[in-house]
Amino acid sequence: MPQLKATLVTLVSVLSALGYGQFEASAWQTDIQFASEEAAPMAFNRESYVVRGQGGGSGGGGGAGAGAATDPSVPLAQMQFQNVFVSETYESSGYSNQFIIQPVIPIHLDFEFFPYHIIRPTLPVIAPTADPDGPQGVEGGLGDLTIIDVVVHPFEKLKTNLGIGYIAVAPTATDPQLGLRKWQLGPTIFAVTKAIPKWNLGALVQVPFSLESDSYTVQMQPIVVRMLPNEWYVGLGDQEWILDDQDGNYSLPINFRIGKVCKFGDQPMNVFLMPYYTPEGLRKGPASKWGVKLSVSLLFPKLQLDGPLFGSRS
Repeated sequence: MPQLKATLVTLVSVLSALGYGQFEASAWQTDIQFASEEAAPMAFNRESYVVRGQGGGSGGGGGAGAGAATDPSVPLAQMQFQNVFVSETYESSGYSNQFIIQPVIPIHLDFEFFPYHIIRPTLPVIAPTADPDGPQGVEGGLGDLTIIDVVVHPFEKLKTNLGIGYIAVAPTATDPQLGLRKWQLGPTIFAVTKAIPKWNLGALVQVPFSLESDSYTVQMQPIVVRMLPNEWYVGLGDQEWILDDQDGNYSLPINFRIGKVCKFGDQPMNVFLMPYYTPEGLRKGPASKWGVKLSVSLLFPKLQLDGPLFGSRS
């Protein structure tokens, strides 16, 4: 843990040198506010860097608890580590495994309509692929780097956050079997509401288009999470549905996750387990059939970064 914190301190120091605000040592004093504390409004509070989720009563997910950790529209800094094991894949004969590194970087803006934006890079490390008997054999290495960057507008009265931005994919895959290996760019939009107590409900839609061919993908992540007592939660996982692509393929896996926000020493963490299954009738083309994801996220509710384009926070 000290080595990881030192690495993150270095990362934030570099961002600070580039103009993204300043790092505060208090960012690592991650005292967590749990569900028993009074809930704050849905809107972003510029005076407080302790991000609150949906609080109010047992199981509300207040502070950097379940309500915030399961809401992609909340400016909660995270370092996510996920492992996805696929035991069976359609049109392939073997198992596969991915290790995913996914930081979540909120940057606060001095702009009333969009008080912050959220950057979420995702880099998969794949070993092995699910095609040991196919034409390309077993491969392992890096996949394509995906970056989502959205600005967020909170509708306080509706208890809803709306985000708009872009998705960019860089061709970092080390083998053709591990990624498209083409530059991609497209729109991203999401909405998340807490209008129903103890629920996070919404959806994220993104459509990356290839800049080098006719390839595209329509992706959607449904957001359905129910908060439980003691910072437990259940709901749909963070897995994306493929609704369409240039070949008319689609994949709608059925998934379920159970998770908990807890502490490891003084470090708040979000841990969940998500098994999933894609029925034959809910896919066309290649798709994972059976799989399971384990996710461990380190939460940093006091980490502060300010955007250079819009000045510092007021």
